[in-house]
Amino acid sequence: MTKYTLLSVMLLAGSAMAAETATNAEFTKLDANKDGSIDKQEAAANTALAKSFDSVAKTGKLSEADFGVWQKASTGQATQK
Repeated sequence: MTKYTLLSVMLLAGSAMAAETATNAEFTKLDANKDGSIDKQEAAANTALAKSFDSVAKTGKLSEADFGVWQKASTGQATQK
């Protein structure tokens, strides 16, 4: 592996980690009662999430993993197949 390839891999990994940290921080901010999920009342603090909450939170609560999927999709960062 050349040093430029290695540098590229490191930059991509750092970007992915930074995006994950941002997701975690936003989830933590929205999870006001700190129960590990976001309910409809907590989702109201984020206008975009509140609008789509019923369609993305099938059980009435949104887990951190599900929030991350929603956040990526809502910002156009969803994985293309």
